[in-house]
Amino acid sequence: MPITDYFTDTKSVLDQSIRVLQGMIDVSAHKGYLKTTINLIQLMQMIIQGRWLDQSILVNIPHFDEDIIRKLARMGVYYLP
Repeated sequence: MPITDYFTDTKSVLDQSIRVLQGMIDVSAHKGYLKTTINLIQLMQMIIQGRWLDQSILVNIPHFDEDIIRKLARMGVYYLP
C-alpha cells in the first residue's frame, strides 16, 4: 500500500466489522432468522480467514498459488491432514 495509513485503516475496519457482524448475528438469532444468521456467520468466517467460502483451504498456505492448488486437486489432494 502506498501510505501506512491505508494499512492501519484497513485493519481498523476489519476489526470493527467483526464486532458489527457479531451484533447482527445476535439480533438475527434472537429474531429466529436462521438463514440470515448462517449467512452472517459465514461472512464473518470469510473476513477472519481472509478467503472466500468457496475457495480451497490450501490458499492459506504460504507460496501456494492457484496453479499449485489446481495441480494438487488433479491428484486428489484438497486439504492437508
